[in-house]
Amino acid sequence: MLGQHAFVSATVKVEAMYESDGRQHATEACDDGNNWDQDGCSSTCQPEPGFECCNGTQSLPSDCKPICGDGFEVYGETCDDGNLVPWDGCNQFCQVEEGYHCTKAPSPGSAGLTPERPNPHSFLAEP
Repeated sequence: MLGQHAFVSATVKVEAMYESDGRQHATEACDDGNNWDQDGCSSTCQPEPGFECCNGTQSLPSDCKPICGDGFEVYGETCDDGNLVPWDGCNQFCQVEEGYHCTKAPSPGSAGLTPERPNPHSFLAEP
């Protein structure tokens, strides 16, 4: 048939895999651009306990920072005694103060502890 065209219709299902590309997509709660866990944004692009992630866009990675004062020591903190009070061994920036040492604080969820029920005073000891 001259002048007539045959058209073929096809449906193609495309599933995009964006995880850890450094751009936060609608299906991701965060995206820091890597596949590492325990740095704030997990390898499955979910915020991790003890961190707060914000500012992620489709052109910028998420900025995940430790929540200082929650009683759990995570990457970026040298201590976390459950408060933001300086001069008690662990300062308001979750860094060990001079004259103190800090044993490893529990990880979020360990030993039945939660941010609502931390045991903040068992981590610090004077020299």
